[in-house]
Amino acid sequence: MQTLAPFIVSLFGGIIGGIIAGILFRKWTIGVMGNALAGLFGGGLAAKYLGTFGLGSVSILGGYLVSGLVGGAAIMMITGLIREARKKGP
Repeated sequence: MQTLAPFIVSLFGGIIGGIIAGILFRKWTIGVMGNALAGLFGGGLAAKYLGTFGLGSVSILGGYLVSGLVGGAAIMMITGLIREARKKGP
């Protein structure tokens, strides 16, 4: 159960990060649910690869939550940029 808690914290952080990024960068928003789903995906990626960058030993709040926030915001912005580029066309 203890190994599941950091993953859940990172997913939650990703959702919050995606939503906040959607609010801050309205040009690239993909809707509240889209932002949350992109954030969930980003938070999951951040949780999976957190140990690769040596951040696995950091406390749950300090490491996993912040990485989830950043990962969620990054994936939401990348998805929004791709969507914006596709709308403009070639």
